[in-house]
Amino acid sequence: YPEGTEILMGIKNFNEYEVLNIFFHINEFASDFMKEKSIVKWSFLNNDEWEEIKYDQIISDTTNDLSNSGIIMFDFPSFDKDFFNHSTFATSKSYEAGYFWLKCTSVHGEQFVKNITEIKCHAGQATYTNINNSPEHLEEPLPANSINVFVDEHPEIKLIRQSFPSFAGKAEESQLEFQTRVSERLNHKDRAISEWDYEHIILQEFPDIHKVTCLNNVDKTLKITPGNVLVVVLPRIAKDTDEVILEPKTTAAKLQSIQELVENRVSTFVKIQATNPIYEHVQVKFDVKFHSGLNERYYLQKVNEDITAYLNPWLVKDDAPLAMSNSIYSMHIVYFLETRDYIDYVSNLSLFHIAKGNIVNLETANDNNTVITPQTEISIFVSAPDHLIKVVGADDRQEAIGSLIIGKDFSAGHDVEPEIIEGINKDQIEISHIVGGDTRLIINEDEYVLTFNKFFS
Repeated sequence: YPEGTEILMGIKNFNEYEVLNIFFHINEFASDFMKEKSIVKWSFLNNDEWEEIKYDQIISDTTNDLSNSGIIMFDFPSFDKDFFNHSTFATSKSYEAGYFWLKCTSVHGEQFVKNITEIKCHAGQATYTNINNSPEHLEEPLPANSINVFVDEHPEIKLIRQSFPSFAGKAEESQLEFQTRVSERLNHKDRAISEWDYEHIILQEFPDIHKVTCLNNVDKTLKITPGNVLVVVLPRIAKDTDEVILEPKTTAAKLQSIQELVENRVSTFVKIQATNPIYEHVQVKFDVKFHSGLNERYYLQKVNEDITAYLNPWLVKDDAPLAMSNSIYSMHIVYFLETRDYIDYVSNLSLFHIAKGNIVNLETANDNNTVITPQTEISIFVSAPDHLIKVVGADDRQEAIGSLIIGKDFSAGHDVEPEIIEGINKDQIEISHIVGGDTRLIINEDEYVLTFNKFFS
């Protein structure tokens, strides 16, 4: 909706005399609410009307308004039972009867809903208690599905399931870690004066932050602002996430916590701002010849995935660094491609630098020794989702519509939320380029506009 998104949840066999605990698993690294804190409103369906759930009717919310994974506890037993009863909410005419309907309203867009990967009722949090266990136990999270039975029997509970790995566990401090922490504390004395102080105070308090960079006398727009300190943080990618994170970000709630931590340790004349880095895209266009006998379509997809992993190393390496202001050389990409065991040779390589939806180096992208450098001090290069790859000697399969693949060669734009695609792929036939022939497709009386990914011939 123009004003945001809504999530509707139907709960069967709901008991209004019990507290309702709902667990939300959220992909925090690709959130849709990085610039401002998420604010959501809850309501339930009663007599076919949505009644707002007040703040004091929510016992606890460890999700910070659905900005991170956690449990929300609704205190339905405290509701007025003369007003709130089973007969009024289970016989809806607008929604399927027999369900208790909850609605979550947010000002954020479609990605806000996509970030919620799983929802489960009857959720609880189990806390580890040390009973002379091995100290190495907490070095790695407890894998999912490790907990499946109670120590003491509870016949009223049929099944328990641990769907996700444990979190927030920390092994006992080693002697080296102790000495490092004490040395750092003696150095900064819990006061933030130098850039080194800022960085180490934050990293000590937030172990899920991978790297911190501070810039003096600039604000979030990189405008010179005396007395301002800009803190740029890079999150540590969780090992248990299955999502492909091209642009890892920290939520607005976490940025606010970091800002408050530092503000308590600086002079009153210093203004702190915490922010995510700026991500600039890299898109590669080249011709490739695979070794004979290989499936071209399979290896076309594989080489695209390999380039993406090369430009975003944290997708394949847990400890891969995320560095700011690093340049990228076209010769390094050529060497990487030609060392793949399925590639014979690579030619006509162009390296495109995309920032704010525009190609920065269009005139020099196909030079032999192209070097691209981020535009700002807090920018990080990341791979574009798709690269422009042509197989040498392949038949021209794009002459007939039957050979095209929806979502790969063109997108069918019918009743879908508009999406801005950065870089070369944003150009559209009949908009950016005039071509002959019919570029519209009619299927079952629905009209589709074909938007081709190919830009250069």
